[in-house]
Amino acid sequence: MLAHYIDLAWRSFKRTPLVSGLMVLAVAVGIGVTMTSLSVYHMMSMDPIPEKSSQLFQPQLNTMDDGETWWTEDDLPFQLTYKDAMNLYQAPLDVRKTPMIRATYSVHMDSPDVTPFLASARVTGKDIFAMFNIDFIYGTGWTQQQEQNALPVVVLTQELNDKLFGGENSVGKQVMLDDTQFQVVGVIAPWDLTIKYY
Repeated sequence: MLAHYIDLAWRSFKRTPLVSGLMVLAVAVGIGVTMTSLSVYHMMSMDPIPEKSSQLFQPQLNTMDDGETWWTEDDLPFQLTYKDAMNLYQAPLDVRKTPMIRATYSVHMDSPDVTPFLASARVTGKDIFAMFNIDFIYGTGWTQQQEQNALPVVVLTQELNDKLFGGENSVGKQVMLDDTQFQVVGVIAPWDLTIKYY
């Protein structure tokens, strides 16, 4: 049967080569686009830490007036208010928890070798490193005491550490974020946040 179909296809191709070629090309492009889309969807929907998916939760509170839909998903705001986030963070619950928000700072040092530049940062609590399995190259995260006293400490990414300190162990060194001097307490390995956590 297969030989018969191959024979028919060959005769059709000889009779109308242009149309047959276009059909083969259309099918090939369709299969290629479909496979590319499925591959991208699979990569973007991967769970980066499946062993913790059942333990990670993002609280959402409806703090908006009726009828407001700005910055919402399923009629709930994407983010908590600062007051709500701090109240949840300081609640006496025996679980790891951390508030976080993205911010941008001007990064500079007392060095003519490093030109000031803007860098994005994640303002967060100390439990983020354990919650999201973030690996350290140098040092560790800040301590509970440092967090309670609001000491100006920072953990750098490997990329930022390479840019500021040439890849050396920068724990204990100083870096300026805007107008505040921060002490480096750790350097983390590359942590890609493009994949959604579940």
